[in-house]
Amino acid sequence: MPLFESARLVLTERKLRLPPQLIQPDCFLFCNARGGPIDPGNFHRREWLRAVEAAGIGRVVRLHDLRHYAITRLDEQGMSSKIRTEIAGHSDERITNSVYTHVRRERVAAAAAGFDPLRAVSW
Repeated sequence: MPLFESARLVLTERKLRLPPQLIQPDCFLFCNARGGPIDPGNFHRREWLRAVEAAGIGRVVRLHDLRHYAITRLDEQGMSSKIRTEIAGHSDERITNSVYTHVRRERVAAAAAGFDPLRAVSW
């Protein structure tokens, strides 16, 4: 799966902040003090909730929600279903389209605002 350049930059910056002993090929980027895998509960409290707050998101967002958001935004930007499916790592476009691609309220409102069926009728 490709890594977008903005994500690559953020992860590189994080790696540079790690203590030198943890910058090893077999260490995790999000790790415990010994370089091992971080406990999911600790990650949620120490990293994820802070990131959500710093982003100004006023509701609880799960890490997995970012996959849905990314696929939806790629759709809104006009990316083809096949490419979005490849980026998501899915084998079936139907999963990408039916589960991960959402139509946001703003998009529905914009479409509705641009369509007035009575305007097209000649009385």
